[in-house]
Amino acid sequence: VERVFVYSIELTAAMVGTHIGHVTTSFVDTPDKAGFLPTAFAEAQIAAQHATLATRTPTDLAAMQLHAGHVLHALDPKLEKTGPGKGFGFVRAAGGVAQHVELAAKEPGASPNVKTHAQHVATAARSAMKRAEQAIELAKRIREAKDAATAATLTTQLASGCGQLVSGVDGHADGRS
Repeated sequence: VERVFVYSIELTAAMVGTHIGHVTTSFVDTPDKAGFLPTAFAEAQIAAQHATLATRTPTDLAAMQLHAGHVLHALDPKLEKTGPGKGFGFVRAAGGVAQHVELAAKEPGASPNVKTHAQHVATAARSAMKRAEQAIELAKRIREAKDAATAATLTTQLASGCGQLVSGVDGHADGRS
């Protein structure tokens, strides 16, 4: 009986590492089987790159709309089926970060540090998801714009928002991201 108990404890402690590994290292459904966090970061970089490209042609409505579509693909490929993104989407990857870090914290073998910091990581991931949703709405408005001047104003906002997905933002105004 004692032997089974030890095996059970080792298994649950291993599950903490498994879930953290899904966040940081590898998950079966992500592109290249990367972790959720590297996948989210890669998609954010693609979105930021194309949002910036959209700002470089402020008089070319078609170019701005093309790059807005690329941003949509990187953030949520359900909204734009093709583009330069990895096909997984920032929103889905950030959701995976939040879900799996919380699963790690709920395991019986989770340390106090895992339990505490999982809350911070999940909160940050969900905050980034909200920023991505704002960027998605801007990209949609660019795609629907009827003139270059309107789209150009929106692309500046889009580039700022997508840049924050990559570099972070000081949400608490305390000097830290």
